[in-house]
Amino acid sequence: MHACKRSRRSFGACLASAAFGLWLVLGAAPSMAQDSILLRLHIEDPVSGSELDVRITRQVQRGTSALEAMRALIPVVAKSFPGTGEFVTGLCGVQAPSGTFWALYVDGERSPQGVSALRVDQPMHIRWTLERLP
Repeated sequence: MHACKRSRRSFGACLASAAFGLWLVLGAAPSMAQDSILLRLHIEDPVSGSELDVRITRQVQRGTSALEAMRALIPVVAKSFPGTGEFVTGLCGVQAPSGTFWALYVDGERSPQGVSALRVDQPMHIRWTLERLP
């Protein structure tokens, strides 16, 4: 289970799910925690009416792919394009409706690269916002 699944799970089940996701990102070795980086993830949908607004803060191993760190924490749907990388089409169970897309921001700025090329090498704030195509 992921942190943004909509269900009637108990607090304990949510906590266990989050702990498992953290274990997946950091790995089981305690020495990895010494080389960890703070990742803040914010996902919002102001467009489709889903009312999605998820905020997760976790320590991840330095050098982890941002996409893999996200996949350990939330449901991610992406299309793979050879030579280009992956294009995110759905987050936390919300698919981008026709005429919209998931826009990626890193530390408050529109990302110049795709999430599959992004590495967590320093503390980072990743924000995904569902936006309308221009």
